[in-house]
Amino acid sequence: MVGIWVAGTKLSVSMDRQLAKQIRREARASRLKMSSWITEVLREHLRQKEAKNLLADLDTELGAVLDEHAAKVKKQWPED
Repeated sequence: MVGIWVAGTKLSVSMDRQLAKQIRREARASRLKMSSWITEVLREHLRQKEAKNLLADLDTELGAVLDEHAAKVKKQWPED
């Protein structure tokens, strides 16, 4: 992943020590600075949340996906 640095807002967060160690390891492994890695993770989390909200809205508007269709999709794209 190649990123472009853009000036941003600095935040201070507190978390347990084990989580901080895991984040540092993941950031190093991805060859991103820790703040860039955290930004990417949070951005993806928000994208997924937006997608879930959109799907919920579509379920409300159009009705839920039939079980047989959902099974076909899950077979083609299994969850990790």
